Amino acid sequence: MTDLRRARVHEEGWQSWSPSGAYALGAAPHRPANAKWATVCYRPGVTVPAGVFQGEGLLALDPGDGSPVRLWAAAEPTREVPSIRLAVRGGVAEVGADGPVKEWAGEDIQSVLGDWASGLGIAAPRPAPTVWCSWYEYFTQVTEDDIHENLRAMDTLDLPVDVLQIDDGYQRALGGS
Repeated sequence: MTDLRRARVHEEGWQSWSPSGAYALGAAPHRPANAKWATVCYRPGVTVPAGVFQGEGLLALDPGDGSPVRLWAAAEPTREVPSIRLAVRGGVAEVGADGPVKEWAGEDIQSVLGDWASGLGIAAPRPAPTVWCSWYEYFTQVTEDDIHENLRAMDTLDLPVDVLQIDDGYQRALGGS
């Protein structure tokens, strides 16, 4: 049985604009507020039923009752990324997927995620660079003066920025051209 008061579910999003994170089992995870945000932030053509948690390629459950944390992830993530869903019925967490998944179990979410990552058989990634990108502050309204102002601030504050990404903001709207 799952302790509905203490259980946590980790949903993995579809891409960088998708919400990813852990939620109390009794909470409602983030879902798109409208069709535009569904298109921009969520997996195309996949609608999540109300009251259901969904991870794209990865979903974990800490049942909150002292039993092991369980993680379900794509069996072959370079070939197929299934949507993995968790619903609670009668105090029991039921998990299903629309493609093949493997299951891991461990003491806590971090150790299970580490075991999963180790099992991928790929080299550990290099440390991520510190990146500043104009898009996330200015979107389509970026100007040359904005870039110069930020460069001066980085220099004045001696910020350790490894990569500066200048997005020209050419789109009229998100997802448009």
